[in-house]
Amino acid sequence: MLESFIDRTLGTGQLRRVAGVSAWLLLIAGVVFILGFGLPHLTQRRAESLHQSPVHVQIESAPAWFTATPGLAEHITARVAETAGNAPTDRAALMRAHAVLEKTGWFKDVERLHREPDGAIRVVGTMVTPFAVVRWGANDHLIDTEGNLLDYRFEQGEANPNLPLIAGAQAPPPMTELGEPNYGSSWAETAEMKAGMSLLHLLHTKPWFTDINAVDIGAYEQSGCLWIQCDGGTRICWGLGPDEISAAELTPSEKIRLVDSIYALYGPLHSLSPTEIDVRHDLATVSTTSVNASGPAFE
Repeated sequence: MLESFIDRTLGTGQLRRVAGVSAWLLLIAGVVFILGFGLPHLTQRRAESLHQSPVHVQIESAPAWFTATPGLAEHITARVAETAGNAPTDRAALMRAHAVLEKTGWFKDVERLHREPDGAIRVVGTMVTPFAVVRWGANDHLIDTEGNLLDYRFEQGEANPNLPLIAGAQAPPPMTELGEPNYGSSWAETAEMKAGMSLLHLLHTKPWFTDINAVDIGAYEQSGCLWIQCDGGTRICWGLGPDEISAAELTPSEKIRLVDSIYALYGPLHSLSPTEIDVRHDLATVSTTSVNASGPAFE
């Protein structure tokens, strides 16, 4: 029926042949248009859509402390997302993000960054562990277990209470030649910082460690004494750092036993009346800070 309609309309001669050729040309033109303009346009629209969507960054096998601190996790992943962007074929941007991560100090190594088909970025590497904060200027700066500076800081007193504070630092954070923070580099190069870090490592498993507010290293160079500041106001003169042994002082293990006995007899350190306790010798001498009067001795 369609054939007879075409025959009646176009006939069977030259007109019909011209119409057939024209139809094929139109079909070919349509295909060329779709391939040349339509598909690239759709691809561009898809790329623009990905570019406008937020980049999700996942750190593979992230440690528990990382997932438990969303603010810190957001800070680190935002650095990656900002640098890498979401252009699906931009390998150079991934390489820049890789370099940025290495400079934050948060990774022992960054094995690779991989962009998933949905645009998410997966980071494979080994993270360090935040250990303490060091007070310098108006901020408390994070360091890892080795004393290396990490790319994160708090306003004074705003850090997690589980992060012990090193107060009285005499040297600034490590800096680059351009005067920028040198994340991943050691802050524990001075004698007082080494002593303070060593003391925190020694004490962090003790039951009374949670009563410690800070280790003050400010007077160490002059007096050779690390001061342990406890919640509630009590201060303990520890003496030399655990790595320095002197015949004039008890050994680190003997000092620990002395503080253990105080804790066992008198309760949590934060509950003691504000006092200064010297544990460098066989008898722990005590003075009340408010009147500087001598008190009883602990054995």
